[in-house]
Order: sequence, then C-alpha cells, then structure tokens
Amino acid sequence: MTSEPNTLQYRIAQLEQGLELFDTLSSEPAAAAAPLEDLLQDSRFRQLSPLRATPFTHGALNAEELLESIRPAMEALPAGEMGISRPHSRLRIAVVCDSFFYQSMDGLVDLLPLKPKDWRAHLTQENRPDLLLVAATWKGVDGKSWIGNARPGSWRRRQLTDVIMRTFREHGVPVVYYGKEDPPNYELFLSLAQAADHILTTAEEMVPQYERDCPDAQSIGVLPFGVNPLVHTPIGSRPAAGELIHFAGSWLPEKYPQRTTYGSWALNGVIQSGYPLVIIDRHSAFEPSPYDRRYSYPRGYAPYIAPAQPLEDLMELQRVTDVAVNLNSVVASQSMFANRVLELQASGTMVISTYNQGVNSFYPQVHIANSADDVAAMLNSITLEELRRVQGDGIRKVFLDDHAINRLAAIARAAGVRPPQDSERILAVTDRPTEALAREMAEQTHSEIPLTTWDRLAQHDGDYDILLPVTPDRHYTPRYAADHAAAFAYQSAGITTKLEGTAAETDDDAHRHHSGIRRLELTAWWRPSVDGVDSPGALASRAREARVYAVDHLNHHPANRAVTISPNTGELSGVAQALKDIQDDLVYSNADPAQLGHSAHGPLARRILTPRRPAPDPVLGDDLDGARREFRTVAQQYGLTLTVVVPVFNNGDHLRHKCFASLRRSTIFDTMHVLLIDDGSTDAATTDTVEDLAHTYPNVSAFHHPRGGSGSASRPRNTGLQLAATEFITYLDPDNEAVESGYTRLYEEIVDHPEVDFALGHMTLWRNTPTRRRQKNVKTVKFLSSLAKGMEEDELGNLLSDDDVLTRTAFIPFSIQAMIARTDWLRALGIRQPVGGVGQDSYFSQQMLHYARRIRPVRAKVHTYYSEVSDSTVNTVSARLFHRYVTLERDRCEWLRSVGLLEAYRRTRLEDYLVTWYLKKLAGVPADQWLEAAQTLAWIVDLYGGYDGDRPEILAFYDALRTGEENVR
Repeated sequence: MTSEPNTLQYRIAQLEQGLELFDTLSSEPAAAAAPLEDLLQDSRFRQLSPLRATPFTHGALNAEELLESIRPAMEALPAGEMGISRPHSRLRIAVVCDSFFYQSMDGLVDLLPLKPKDWRAHLTQENRPDLLLVAATWKGVDGKSWIGNARPGSWRRRQLTDVIMRTFREHGVPVVYYGKEDPPNYELFLSLAQAADHILTTAEEMVPQYERDCPDAQSIGVLPFGVNPLVHTPIGSRPAAGELIHFAGSWLPEKYPQRTTYGSWALNGVIQSGYPLVIIDRHSAFEPSPYDRRYSYPRGYAPYIAPAQPLEDLMELQRVTDVAVNLNSVVASQSMFANRVLELQASGTMVISTYNQGVNSFYPQVHIANSADDVAAMLNSITLEELRRVQGDGIRKVFLDDHAINRLAAIARAAGVRPPQDSERILAVTDRPTEALAREMAEQTHSEIPLTTWDRLAQHDGDYDILLPVTPDRHYTPRYAADHAAAFAYQSAGITTKLEGTAAETDDDAHRHHSGIRRLELTAWWRPSVDGVDSPGALASRAREARVYAVDHLNHHPANRAVTISPNTGELSGVAQALKDIQDDLVYSNADPAQLGHSAHGPLARRILTPRRPAPDPVLGDDLDGARREFRTVAQQYGLTLTVVVPVFNNGDHLRHKCFASLRRSTIFDTMHVLLIDDGSTDAATTDTVEDLAHTYPNVSAFHHPRGGSGSASRPRNTGLQLAATEFITYLDPDNEAVESGYTRLYEEIVDHPEVDFALGHMTLWRNTPTRRRQKNVKTVKFLSSLAKGMEEDELGNLLSDDDVLTRTAFIPFSIQAMIARTDWLRALGIRQPVGGVGQDSYFSQQMLHYARRIRPVRAKVHTYYSEVSDSTVNTVSARLFHRYVTLERDRCEWLRSVGLLEAYRRTRLEDYLVTWYLKKLAGVPADQWLEAAQTLAWIVDLYGGYDGDRPEILAFYDALRTGEENVR
C-alpha cells in the first residue's frame, strides 16, 4: 500500500486485508467457539499497520466504546485541590470575559462577571472590585451577554469602552485589557485596549504594535495562559488507565490549513505506532453535514473519531492517559500557543504537539511532530523511565511558572494592586552538614537554599515557607527542591515526599496521597511548627498519621550510587507497556552483576545489560589525554563506531528532551558514542543532566571544560573531534533533533563506500517569515542539489570535489549536523572552528568541502534545525554578537587568502551574505547599540578589502553609518 494512512484508498485496502484475515481466522477449528473480541486480538491483525491502531484491534467496536473502557478510571479520580502554597488570591476582579478565561481562574479569585444591564451594582462601596479586567471575548461567560462585542463599531462595543470602562476608571478602579485573541484578532479588539489603563497580551510580538497604537496606556506587558489546579492536576494520574492516546479538538482545514498539515504528522504517527487513538471531535455536537468541509476530518480518520464530550470528562481523560496530541493554530510566537499544552502537562500527560516557537523554546519536554515516522519512532522507543521524566519535568515547569495564581499576581502588579503570593522560601536542615550538601542546596534551580542544623532550626522561625530535611547520604539534583515546591502548588497536604526506586516500582504510589512517611530525608514540609523540634526523629514523629502527598521517584539517589542496568521487573503501564522487554529501567543498587544475566532482545539490549563497573568520574578541566584514554576504552568495550559530538552550555533540558531523546530513538543508537562536551556550564542543572546521561547510558561519555564558557559551540566541537575514538563522526546541537532514520542512512552509505570522505544528507528547517508573521512550511534544505550543479559524479554516484569547488558552488555551506565523516580524515585536515565565534559551523563546512575529494550524497532528512529558539546565540541580537562575528570572519579571511580563494569569495558570496544575513541581523539590534554594531560590520567588510559594488541595500547601510557617526561627532 503506497497511499497515505489517512486516505480513503488506504483504508479500503486495509479493510480488504482485514476481511480476508478475518475469514481465514474464522475458518480455523480453534476459532469456532471463540468470541469476536478474541479473534480481533490475534497478532496478525496488529501487523496490519496502521490497521492495528484502530479501536477494534484493541477490543472495542468503535472509538466511543474504547473511550468508555477507561471511564471507570476517570470516575475514580480524586478531585483537584487548591495548592497549599497558592491559596485563594483574595482578589475581587470584575470581568468581561468568556467561559474559557473564567474557568481558568474559577475558585482562585472572586470573579464578578459584568452584564450590560447590571454592571453598576459592582461600583458600590461594599461591592467595589480591586480592578476591572476586560478580555477579548466574542460572547461573554454565559455565551450571550456580550454578543456583538467583537464588532468594533457596534453599540455593545461603544457601551463597553465609552461608558463602562470609563466609569470604572472614574471611580478609581484600574482597568486592564487582556488581548488573549492576539495576534490573529488584534485589530478586531484594538479599541478595547485603547480604552484601558493597562494592556496585557498573550503574544509578545504584539507589544510593539500596542505601544504604537495605544500611546496613553500606563503599562503594556505579556500574560500567557495559566493552569488551574482545581481542574488541571496530576493527582491520581499514576499509573495510566491504558495505552490510549487522544486528541480533543476540531480540524478546521479551511481556516487552519497549515495546522492540519502538521497535525496529520502527529495523528498519523500515533496510528503508525500501533497505539490506540481516539479523536474527540467537538464539532460533532453541532451536527454539521457528514462531510462539511469546514469541520470534517479526512475520511481516513473516521475509525478513530468519537463524539464530543463534556469539558469535565475531557479534563479527567487527560489525567488517566499517558500521552495526548495538541495542535497549535499560532506557530510564530514565543508566548502564544494552545493552552492545552499547559493543561496536559499539568495533568501529568506527555504532549505530542505541532510546532510553535514558544513551545519549542520553553517546553522542550513537549515532543514536536516533525513527521509521522518520527512520532511513531518516539512512541515505540520511549521507556517508562523516560516517559515519567518527560511528565515530571512538565508538571514542575507549569506549576512553578504557569500557575493561574502567577497570572493573577502579574495582573495585580500591572494594575498596581497588592498581588497574591506566588513564590516561596525554602530552608534545608540536616544533622550532618557537609560542604557537598551545602553546595547541592545552593545549586537548586528553585532558589539558592540555605542549610542549617536541627539544633539551630528554631532560630530560623518565620524565615521560610518550606522546610526540607536532607542528608549527605543522598544526592539531591538541582531540581529536587523545585519538585517539592511544585507539589505544594497543586495539592493541599502539608507534607510531600519523594519515592525511592524505579518508575515501575513506584508507579502505584506516585501522585497520590498516603498516610505517614517512609524516609524523612525525602520529605518537604509546608510551614511546620518547630516547637520542640531539635532532631529528625522529633519531626518525623509528627507524620505518623499525617496526610502526605507522594510526588515521584525522580531527582535524587544515594550519594555513592552504583549504576547497574537490569531488565524490567514487574508490569509497565501506558505507553511503556510495549517496551516491557527493553533495558532502560534503572536500578541503583549493589546487585551482584553475575545475577543480572543477558537479554535476548537485540544487540543494544545485550550490550547495555552486560555487567559493567559504575561509570567513571567525569573528566574535568583540560585533561584531554586522560579523556582520550577513557573514551577509547568505552568505544572499544562496547564496539562503538560513530561518534556524535554534542556541544553543551546551560541547555540541559533541550539536551535531554531534544537532542538526546532523538538519538535514543535512532535505529543505530547502539553503535553511537555520544560525547557530551560541556563548555563550562554555569547552570548546575545542565551539569547534572550531562552526568546523569553519562551514568545511565554506557555509550555516553562526558567531558567538562572549566566553568565559565568560551562564548560559542566552537571549543566543545573542537574538543569532541580531538577525543573521538571511533571510525566515523558527526555533530548534533542540544536544541536540534535527529529525525527519522537519517543517521542510519548516512552510516550505511559511508560504510558501504570506503572511497568517500563524508556522506551528506538534508536538514529540515523551522524558520519564521517576519513579513507575514507566520511559519514557513517545514522544508528540506537541498544542499545536495546546489552542490551537484557545480560538481561531477563518479561511476558510483559520489560527488567529485577539487580545489575550485567552492567557487563553482558559490561557497554554499551545509549543515555539519547532516553529515557523517571519517574521523581520521577530518582530524588530519587540522582545521578548527574559531573559539568564541558564531557561524563557525558554516565556515567549517566550507573547509570540509574544499578539502574533500569524494562526497556521498544521501537523499534523506537527517536532522531538524529550530532557528527560532529563544535566547539562542544567533537570535540574541546585540552589538556583542557582531563582535563575535569578527572572530569568525578574521579566521575565514585568513584561510581563504591562504588557499587562494579570497577574491572568489568576495565575488560570489560576500555581497549576498551581507544582505541576507548581516543586514537582517543589524535591523534587530537595539537602537542604542546600532552604531557600534554597524561600525563592527563595516570593519568586517574591510577585512575583505571593503565594498565597491552598487547593491542598494549595502549602499543604504553605509549612508546610515555615516549619518550615525556624524550625529555622534
């Protein structure tokens, strides 16, 4: 079958195969008395991919019945709770809003919905609110009161802006506008913003437009959506009720064609994986015609569609499933995206999402769908440990950063009203203070936590909100305290505890309330009374019958842990059920390695299950010789043949959930030697992530440069090349991802063609189109097509290079993350990426192309480059960025001169690069740094002999530079 999985032709072919198989099974003697559901569970049905994802192969006649099968688990869920650290805000807010906003805040604040006829009742002295919040809304909380408000010239709009908002202001009530429909409906609601004192928007890119159009506003800020723990909570979410993966929402192909394109990758990926999929179509309640083009899903999705469900049921469904799909209508925004991204994570659910800049930047644990194959590979490779890590990171992130109380506090601060508490102070206490334990507390991501002793605890009374008993016998990772703090934000028990063991061993107890504690040094206490408490035992005695919330098993382990990999014991749940025979449940123990045995599930499982010593201490400083010996031993011991150099600096979350997770699902992960080269991270959480991955996976090695960083990825990439101990090498940055089977294809090609220096594939690129404020389609950057135009082929299909190839190909660079090279060849070239420079990987690729003699082109996507990551080096535009380009260009200019290509570069590349790269970057430099950046750019051009052309954009730049310099003089 060659059709796409969501086409009618594909489904017809599936049906024919399924009916033929059913006839065969029914005719077998053993099937005579077998019930229908037993026949449908036959493994041969599940081999009809993606037929195996349909409800009937999972024991249900249709999607609705599949949904009903987990309803008992939904009904057994405990209710959501107010967080003990985030109680009712005590704010009174008069609102004009829709039901979505109302429900997101309900129970956490006194919301007073205004109606067009009775709004004056809220201006009496006894009923006066703290502020008036007017949100962009189409109909109002009740679905009817504010119909017509979305029309700028309507009577209802004029009443709201000219009468109600003005009257509240005259009575001294601050008026806040919330543009939650930005950016697509900015113009529609603009007059509301112009009538307000303070403006908040969900889309940070709209702030300059508000500054332009609302000059009288006292303040303009950004307010993303938030989560309400009374509705969105992980309490009772472990273990999952089954393998079901769901998406709840509309398709709207005509309104959001881009979203449906990317959405099909996510849905088709789930289908290909074989996990049961249910699509809850909320438009089914509206009863459009069966194939109404405005709402209808493609007919191929029909087996997976269930009717609309009540909102309460959807919130419960999120809590009993391990994985769900989200679609974003807005993609080119760092702050505006579907609120379901937050809601699902708050419910303890892993999210598969279509691309959005902000989701990719700030929620790396959300899996961005790059293709159906990539989604399927993720679902079929993720282990229970990895799944719980993804979910745990999501829970912590949203409840510390995106809690509805945090949003209310931001609104109150903007309006000049006293905000509710949205932070907490933590104090750690121990009976044996050590320097290492004090350092661990000082490096906590939540805050720098002071450490005291039990006999001095009474002296700190009133200085903290959370008491954290700790011991030097355990290692507490930098996120340990934050996990406890997050738990206090979404549940009401005054004690939280971490569990000890693996995900499989602790799943039944995680995210539930219990009576009493097991280990005091894994607990946290909310504002405990310490009268008479001068020892661990004195505090522990108070918790014998106390209500305690168990979080999870993550972010702590014995201080002297020995890491052993053993097969899973016990039954897994949710997505990880399909991987119950794989190796990745970790047991931190002193088990006898001889008792662990071997696995029969493939070379990777056998290799990782092979008994081994605990991971060596990380290589620190600049001991390259020691690292080289250690890395060579690892490569030889495990038969590794491909080095993947990963440069790391203060980006541990992206490293774990983007780069490394993508390598883990590669079919050749077991042949990779992953080198995590830390450029001196100052973020303890990143250092801990590097060490955790190196201890967990035997084919991962870590090297740490001295703390502080070099300014770019050059140094760690250079170090990685020096330390590589395998025949082949490639690179992958922490915030990028390997996709599909790209590295596998490259590896197979370079192994099969020993005559080539490197094999080169494609990368896919996510990049914003500034003029249209929308995302370009993901496109394959076709380096090979451009290269082929200037290069000949040999009889084997290899591209032949020579000393003039850069001139003929106009010095086009390629992604060094989309290639695999021979390590000895690359190292023998003696080329290094300029330390501290940016854009160095493009320059490195130019050098590789110049020196290569045979290149193997491979028509496969290898990695995805996310160009719009917030705070990335090239996206943080300032005068300093241009100084760092000097480092690069000085080195490139000298090299081009040494190989006789300087004039050719000036003639074929320099002018276009100035216009398409440098001048675009210059346009984003802050006004007070523009002149410095422009002078630096002019100096860069002078390195190449200055500019003597007639390109209008470049001439305009020089005119602006002269004007700027004259103004300064």
